[in-house]
Amino acid sequence: MMDHDVVVRQQMTEKYLLDELSPTERDEFEEHFFDCADCAIDVRAGSTLIEQGKIILAEEPTEIRVPRTLSIKRP
Repeated sequence: MMDHDVVVRQQMTEKYLLDELSPTERDEFEEHFFDCADCAIDVRAGSTLIEQGKIILAEEPTEIRVPRTLSIKRP
């Protein structure tokens, strides 16, 4: 069983989500996070972030108009 401190120190959740773990490490991490509420929450949150990021990045950019100059009125 993987030690939680090692998981945090080695950023295993991030590596898991980015598919950067070896098959053995992946199996060990999955065994850990199924029993660790903190890691399960991190995996769910990270997965949601990645999913929503893909949706946002796939959208067409919106034009933003910025004034060329700003006039500041001084008293």
